[in-house]
Amino acid sequence: YTTTSTSSVSTSSRSTTSTSTTTSTSSVSTISIAHKYWRISNARYTGWRPVAGEALFYGGVTQAGDCDTETLLNDQVAASADSQNKYRLCSGCYPSTRCCDRAFDQIYFPVKHHAWRPQCYTCDPHEAWIGVAFHEPVHVKCVEVTGWDAVPNSSLGIGSGGGAKWEGGIAVQVSNDGETWAGVEYERPKTTNLNNPLNMAVIPTGKTCSQFECIFTTTSTSSSSLTSTSKSMTFTSSSSTSSHTSFTTQSSISSSSVSTVSMVHKYWRISNAGFTGWRPTGKTCS
Repeated sequence: YTTTSTSSVSTSSRSTTSTSTTTSTSSVSTISIAHKYWRISNARYTGWRPVAGEALFYGGVTQAGDCDTETLLNDQVAASADSQNKYRLCSGCYPSTRCCDRAFDQIYFPVKHHAWRPQCYTCDPHEAWIGVAFHEPVHVKCVEVTGWDAVPNSSLGIGSGGGAKWEGGIAVQVSNDGETWAGVEYERPKTTNLNNPLNMAVIPTGKTCSQFECIFTTTSTSSSSLTSTSKSMTFTSSSSTSSHTSFTTQSSISSSSVSTVSMVHKYWRISNAGFTGWRPTGKTCS
């Protein structure tokens, strides 16, 4: 875990085994992890073959929490630069004339027969997906899929067709080789001007999980004090240093606005961090 800050800092550091850091700052940046392959899938069962008029990948998020349309990354996989569909990917298509490239032709809300449709007649969770391979790893921070002209909000996450309706939302997966995929933490946009939030996802950190779908959880506090343990921290600021010894890297952060990652797990265990010269004991605590 790496945190970067650019503000006034007072640090105490140095030990052959560890570093202890005390930080006073007005802001703390979040994790940003880049991946080469990104894709969008249906998070829940669709009772009919869905449609994607456009699959949109953005490099930024607005202050309101929506996709920043000024940071669209799709130009990197535009048709003129990808005549062999090397960088535009999908789970399959039906019919063959409505394949992956249809979701990247930059025709927004096209007529139905100019949109991408997946191979599945009815699609199980994550069976239908549309994605891209960027030239270099990037941190996509927001994605969305659109519908077609008659039903602009009907797509992978929420839609209807053939007498069926679905509203399970979309999920996002990433890969570094195009073969092995993992879910990436996402959340729904806080606001949106056009599309339905169920057809959109915001990716704050780029961190992955063991499933194809994982929800990002964040806690924001005001005028708070945070104590955390981390493997490495980088600060760029004026600082004063003094010697201190601690077994682990530890930081104490006083902040007026701190955003932290909160993750839950089913199994937890406690181990000895260093050598014990004798068999330790344990007991329950009242």
